[in-house]
Amino acid sequence: MVRTKGPGRQVQAMSPPDRAMLGMLLPAGVECEECFGEASVGVLFPEEEKIIAHAVEARRREYAVVRSCARACLGRLGYARVPILPGVGGAPTWPAGVQGSMTHCAGYAAAAVGPLFRISAIGIDAEPDAPASRWRPGPCRDTCQTESPRGDSSGA
Repeated sequence: MVRTKGPGRQVQAMSPPDRAMLGMLLPAGVECEECFGEASVGVLFPEEEKIIAHAVEARRREYAVVRSCARACLGRLGYARVPILPGVGGAPTWPAGVQGSMTHCAGYAAAAVGPLFRISAIGIDAEPDAPASRWRPGPCRDTCQTESPRGDSSGA
């Protein structure tokens, strides 16, 4: 994993943490899996291949890796490997009895899955480790502040 630091854009190589970041945040009984770096692992089911067939290679790789993470979680919960297809609004369709969330960005993919009897909702998201103005074009620059009008760093 590589992290860019500060305005000078110094690059610092980082190893994945010993313990999953998500594992420290999620409640007991929710399984999580994280993948760091430019992994090329992940095998898609034919139904999944069909959905992503016209995407560029990088998108196809992200799609496969994040689903591999989700299937690892499902396996630890006792579920068989199944296709994870988009449902309403593009959200993943999970097997009966579980729900989960998947996320990916440059160099990182993760999934969190838990049994319905234990959780009522779950959502995870990852964004690049960079100033918001670098990955959010346009309106964010007008609405997000890093300094207050008074010149201190208190925000808005």
